[in-house]
Amino acid sequence: MQRRLSTQALDYYAISYAWGHRQFSFTLEMRCNDASSRSLRITRNVDALLRCLRASDETRLWWIDAGCLDQENDREKAE
Repeated sequence: MQRRLSTQALDYYAISYAWGHRQFSFTLEMRCNDASSRSLRITRNVDALLRCLRASDETRLWWIDAGCLDQENDREKAE
C-alpha cells in the first residue's frame, strides 16, 4: 500500500469501516510519497478488505479513515 499526499482533486472510494471498540490484530506497512514508511495497526476486517482489493487487477484510489486520519485527534476526525 502506498500513502500519497496530493493537492489535486481525485476520484476515490471511501471506506469508514468501524465505530466503537476495535481489536487491532494486524499491522500494515505503508510507503509514503517521501520514500519513508509507516506502520498502521488494522483490524481483521480491514486486513481482509485490503487482501480482496489487492486481488483485483483494477487500479483504484481508496480513502480508508484508519490510514488517512489521525484516530487520536478528535478535531481531525470531525472535519
